[in-house]
Amino acid sequence: MRSNRGNKADRNTVIVSAKKDESENIETRMPLDAGSTPSNPETDEETNRSQQARLADNFIEDLRKTGIPLRFMTLDDSERCPVCLISGMMKSKPCETVPDEAPKEYNVDKEPADCNDGHGDDQFTKPERVEELSDSGDRKIGNGDFQGAIEDLSEAIRLDPQNSRCYGLRGTAYYEMGRYEKSIEDDSKAIDLDPDPADLYNRSESFYKTGKDDEALSDLSHALELARKMPIYHDLIPEIRKLVSIIEDKTLYREDYYQPLIGWEKSEGSNGEDSQDEAYDDVGLEVARFIYTSMRIDDEWSTKSPRGFAWWGHGLAQRLWADECQRDTGVDVTLIHAETDFLKNVEDNQQTYEGLNTLNAHASQFAFIYDPEEKWIKLHTSVYTHRQNLGWSKRLLLGAVGLQVSYAHREAEASSHLFEGSETDRSPHPDQGYRQEKDEIVGLIDQFYIPMGETAPSMDNSTFKHTEDQLQSMAMATSGDNWLTAEFPFSGNEPVSVRLAQGKRGVVTSLFMANSHERHPLLGRGLMMHMKLPLSYDREDGLRIASLLNLKEATEWSKCHLTGAWCIDDQSDLAFVSFIPIATYKYGVLVNHVLSNAIRSDWAAEVLSCREGVCDEDLHNMQ
Repeated sequence: MRSNRGNKADRNTVIVSAKKDESENIETRMPLDAGSTPSNPETDEETNRSQQARLADNFIEDLRKTGIPLRFMTLDDSERCPVCLISGMMKSKPCETVPDEAPKEYNVDKEPADCNDGHGDDQFTKPERVEELSDSGDRKIGNGDFQGAIEDLSEAIRLDPQNSRCYGLRGTAYYEMGRYEKSIEDDSKAIDLDPDPADLYNRSESFYKTGKDDEALSDLSHALELARKMPIYHDLIPEIRKLVSIIEDKTLYREDYYQPLIGWEKSEGSNGEDSQDEAYDDVGLEVARFIYTSMRIDDEWSTKSPRGFAWWGHGLAQRLWADECQRDTGVDVTLIHAETDFLKNVEDNQQTYEGLNTLNAHASQFAFIYDPEEKWIKLHTSVYTHRQNLGWSKRLLLGAVGLQVSYAHREAEASSHLFEGSETDRSPHPDQGYRQEKDEIVGLIDQFYIPMGETAPSMDNSTFKHTEDQLQSMAMATSGDNWLTAEFPFSGNEPVSVRLAQGKRGVVTSLFMANSHERHPLLGRGLMMHMKLPLSYDREDGLRIASLLNLKEATEWSKCHLTGAWCIDDQSDLAFVSFIPIATYKYGVLVNHVLSNAIRSDWAAEVLSCREGVCDEDLHNMQ
């Protein structure tokens, strides 16, 4: 785990801890004024965030009383975002979108540019300018814009070479980019200026990743000594001990300086054996480690594989794995899957497809997929990750993983009545047997999602206009106070009016709709999304086509994130449905979901053999 950088404890900070056991104490830093209302709110948005902050404080206190650990949550004095209380997703600023497409040029080695954001030094005193730049760098780190963070923080350091926070933050940006030597340099400067357990811990991680175990252990020893003397850092002590035990375990495999933290073996071919000139930038294991550590998965209830892991939150197994990296239009992309067992002994009949449609019509961040040969139903999510969208995509996957586990355990038995003869797909750990106690993630929906969905303030509706503006050059979009619609090409690229004038057949666009007023029947408030294809089927065929599309998208290279599900709507139209709970919604992410659905529309047209307004509805074409 990378320590909570940029939030060094000070006199204005206290640490709230919730314990599962001594080895899993979690550090959560909260301002002393966490529940206060801003004195002079300038906008409705600031007032809304203040309300959200108070709600966050109440939920944190409630969760503490239940004994559920608060994991990796970092809060900042300036703006606190309570919609990310799921593991690893708390940030100091609301998350902005990170494009799924790689930038045309991306040079991580270029020299940081001088700030050119329109703020002249005459508008700020030097301390104010340094604070603004350091806060900007912190936000960019949270959003995955590490190069941008380095540029801001380098300017801040130029203005104030004695600012330890800026060095620590820049060290984090270098660390996240895999530039561990540069990270060590900045961490060392931060430590020289202000010895701090968090910076020592951070530098030890970079030492470990570069094979310098002795230096790492020395830093951890010093960090432990300081943390014991500083009550505000007591919750960092278990993490220090855990990293010490990992480093001292000589059985872990090392691959250059990029060592796995939890013992994954090297995957043959994972670096792209087909590419003799240049290895792939495969982020698969990096994301797998992020999910594993953020979820605080118990080693005794997990198993490792070369490209992922499986674990048991209670009776149902969940698996996460990364496919082999592929170079797609010049970008190294890794498709990562998360799948949770649900039901078994499910017969292939009309009742099954009706039941699947009932479940998928209310999908959130996953699809219910059905294999008629194996006779099982599982919950499945797939996310396409690469270096440029890593900050956004790994948190998208993290939210889906936690939601899968909780939903499967909560609803499996109740859902079995939809499928005659089916039963919950429980399984034992190969060594430990059946798990008796529930991992706290199992209760995530009842303890967190449902309360937040009922009482949290509505999302910031300016996201719809923001998304419309972002889509101007890519799709025809329209927005209102709490909704957005967009049209995507389906069976041709010409406008509808042009095709009609030319006498071509068929409605040629898919209609995407998003809104914040439609509530999910279980999760409450959030962002509801529908994409309707210009296709209608008789119900029996339509249900089977929807099920097959879910299975194909889960197993094939579609280039669109599977964070929802295909179903047949009330008008027998083929539709894709997704929902982001208010608890995990981030400002700006709608843009990425719209673009993913635009790709999905084109993929579905190809799969269904729909071109020039003519569709081959033969089910055999899909198998």
